[in-house]
Amino acid sequence: MAVDDGYEVRGGVVRKFYRLSGETVAVREGSAVYATVGDHLGSVTVLAQGGSIAGATRYLPYGTIRFETGVWPTDRLYTGQRWEASLGLYDYWARFYDPTLGRFLQPDPIVPEPGNPQALNRYAYVYNNPLRYTDPSGHVPVILVMMGIGAATGALINYGVQVAANISQNGLTVQAFTHVNLASIGASALAGAVGGATFYGASALFAAATGATGIGLGNMALSGALSGALSGQVERATANVLEGRPVGEGLGKPEDILLEAALGGGIAFAGGVVDRAVMAARFPGYYTRYVGEGEIAAIQQTGLLRGGRPGETYFTIDHYVSCSRAAHRLSLKHIPDYAVDFEILNSPSVIGPERIAPKWYTTGFREGWGIQYRTWDPVRVRVLRLRRLE
Repeated sequence: MAVDDGYEVRGGVVRKFYRLSGETVAVREGSAVYATVGDHLGSVTVLAQGGSIAGATRYLPYGTIRFETGVWPTDRLYTGQRWEASLGLYDYWARFYDPTLGRFLQPDPIVPEPGNPQALNRYAYVYNNPLRYTDPSGHVPVILVMMGIGAATGALINYGVQVAANISQNGLTVQAFTHVNLASIGASALAGAVGGATFYGASALFAAATGATGIGLGNMALSGALSGALSGQVERATANVLEGRPVGEGLGKPEDILLEAALGGGIAFAGGVVDRAVMAARFPGYYTRYVGEGEIAAIQQTGLLRGGRPGETYFTIDHYVSCSRAAHRLSLKHIPDYAVDFEILNSPSVIGPERIAPKWYTTGFREGWGIQYRTWDPVRVRVLRLRRLE
């Protein structure tokens, strides 16, 4: 359990939040403590004190408050997000959300599922299905991003191949860009989405099997090979269905599977090399480690990360405001309380940058794919900033 020091002061009274596994479970205002009760979406609907209801709130489907009554000393409301009353907006970390419009005010930087019409509006909230889904960070999960990228890549490659074939046969005309087989493009998009999901899942399994915390280039090549082989079979099966052929026609040919596995592995390896170069170029001049209160004291006492204890030390260049978001993207077992920005004063042997593997803990699944650096050497640091996480 952690205390959120991003508090407000009302009439000189300090208000603090208490969280368990990233969820708000109680709020203290002065000497009064209230337990929070939520619905299936994580919206705070009831505040209880001493076994009695102190306040209650109900919401319309997209988050507009339908009615509220009683004491309400917390601004964590719809789906547990912070309500900015002065703006009339919810703060979803990456973007602001207007419950009256049922839309974000900024677009999602990635279309998560190009084949899903509900995902094409990048301002839309949870595929326009707010009774079923939530958006805890204002971004889509990593696996959906990979599926979206895979679908878009598959569709574009298929379209490009068809256009190139048209140009080679009939010259550079408008028809070369418009006379294409949409069913074939759709099959490639579906295969790409399956390939993206397979790559994400395989990278997690390979890392777990080897005990690795990061996703190395070898892992990427193996995951890409599996993804390529499977997505190639899916594309053929889908094309068979769309074109009226038996679904299994042409499937299972070893030469096709090996070729597609080799292509998938090679592309994934090359992509991993480029990704590492991009991560290295993003280095802001300092590192960050996300920690609990205990390590803050250890760093202050010793000047060393983890207090100089033996073992592997991890840090990143990723910047997070949300403690839950940091835990998920960095695959941390426990929800961190602070972000420590620091410079390294000694010369440890550092491995990285590399992508972080997803992990399963008893406390839940962590999606990973943030950036990590790691070393077995002691890391002496100069602390630049200490940030309390939301």
